[in-house]
Amino acid sequence: MKKQLTLSVFGFLLSLITANAQAPTCESIVPFWQVNLTGQPQGTVYIPLHSRQGDCCTDNVCTSIEVILDTGAAMIEMGFDIVNHSNQAIPSGSLRYQVNCGPQTPPGVPICISGVGPHYVTFCKPGNNPNAYYIRSIAKPTFPKPDSVRVGCSTPLVLLGMKDTIGDSPTWNSIFPYTLHQTDIRERVV
Repeated sequence: MKKQLTLSVFGFLLSLITANAQAPTCESIVPFWQVNLTGQPQGTVYIPLHSRQGDCCTDNVCTSIEVILDTGAAMIEMGFDIVNHSNQAIPSGSLRYQVNCGPQTPPGVPICISGVGPHYVTFCKPGNNPNAYYIRSIAKPTFPKPDSVRVGCSTPLVLLGMKDTIGDSPTWNSIFPYTLHQTDIRERVV
């Protein structure tokens, strides 16, 4: 049985199709969703509330999502959709998800990914309490184009796709014969 559900995410319409037995590493009873994030290197899709069942990647009681990414994507993240489903029971214990049956990763922790896919994301946990999930694509960093300014002037340098953490800011260098002083740097990491 197939159901068509259309969601609007960040101004784009995405189609999700749920069916069973379509992920190559899963049993036929595992809930299966297809997600296409082409054109959305920083897109997020929400998977509706449902119960896990069946086995994937030698793990039990699973849900599976086939993800097609944009060429500008560098990472993928899966977690619980507590925004749209705040009253769901978040399972405790050994929570983990996998991409293509790779390393087990806690929900909410991104995984580096190569290529557009399809990539098979599985979340397995004993018990079958219903949960809703999100799949987030994280874009590759984009760097500012070479630029110059006159002495005494400034221009912002915008760097996208990097995590802004304390003590881990980008390092900027000037090219001879120009000098760049730390007080001249105004950065915005998004």
